[in-house]
Amino acid sequence: TFYITSPTFAIINEYPGRIPFYHLDLYRVDSAAEFSELGIEEILYGQGIVAIEWAERLGENLPEERLEVHLAFSDETSRSLIFHAFGASAKKLLDTFVVSYEGGGKIQ
Repeated sequence: TFYITSPTFAIINEYPGRIPFYHLDLYRVDSAAEFSELGIEEILYGQGIVAIEWAERLGENLPEERLEVHLAFSDETSRSLIFHAFGASAKKLLDTFVVSYEGGGKIQ
């Protein structure tokens, strides 16, 4: 069991396991050069799962194949998750998640 914390100061937190999990906070990444220096591309196209805060800072460097999860305020005490699948593998993953979720069904 691992506690996941925001990597705001470290930029990248890595959690080992059967499938590595990377948590990136790109708030302080300002340029494509810095993106390259940090080795983010190797993480994005590697074998792990990657969660990214401030992913829009990657611009064109975002993988075409991805599952985006957006958090939205529903009210003062609750949040909604909004999923966007880009690519066939991400769509399949999202469909599997929805079918597994109570009351879920196929997403069109």
